[in-house]
Amino acid sequence: MAITESFHQLAQATVSDSAGVIYTVPPNTQTIIRTMVIINPTGGSCWVKIWTNGTADGNLILPQVTLGAGEWGDDDDAITLEAGDTIQAQAETAATITFTIHGVELLTA
Repeated sequence: MAITESFHQLAQATVSDSAGVIYTVPPNTQTIIRTMVIINPTGGSCWVKIWTNGTADGNLILPQVTLGAGEWGDDDDAITLEAGDTIQAQAETAATITFTIHGVELLTA
């Protein structure tokens, strides 16, 4: 079985005030997320939450965290995902928090 590796920015989005999918692993692919960065470039504080595969409390990978204006956070732990798995996020205020994911997609043929 041949595997093609592709290292790149997997997703970049402005987070909504309702939980929404930021990234979905494509079919026939495994993903290793290497870095996630969340930034609040606005003038006020705003909280953000991040989940994998659903928005139940058991799926939280970042519980509600408040970022002040100009603050940011990053995570460089490896997170492994299978085809169809998702990363979801929600912010207190829409269009306040930006979220970027970098990693590698392993496409199996």
